[in-house]
Amino acid sequence: MLLILHRGAQNVPEEALQTVPLPESTKSYRPIPHAVLALFIKEQRITMLSGFTHSGLSYGLKRNGQQFFGIHTYWSDQNEARTFHRFSQLL
Repeated sequence: MLLILHRGAQNVPEEALQTVPLPESTKSYRPIPHAVLALFIKEQRITMLSGFTHSGLSYGLKRNGQQFFGIHTYWSDQNEARTFHRFSQLL
């Protein structure tokens, strides 16, 4: 499943998330890498969605990688497609 992205955004493979540079931290803002967020979501699905099979993912970036979007799709035991994780991260 691909994300339908608005003007200026592009679908990217998971490996592209590793190449996005982080902006500098401030006293009130501490960014996390997109790849770390994606890995966290993948790890959470193991415990939170037992009984479901991961069937696909899609990532998108916009504004030179400073906006991150994604979707993970899962299949239930009844073979009914369900999408549980939609996320976005702004750097």
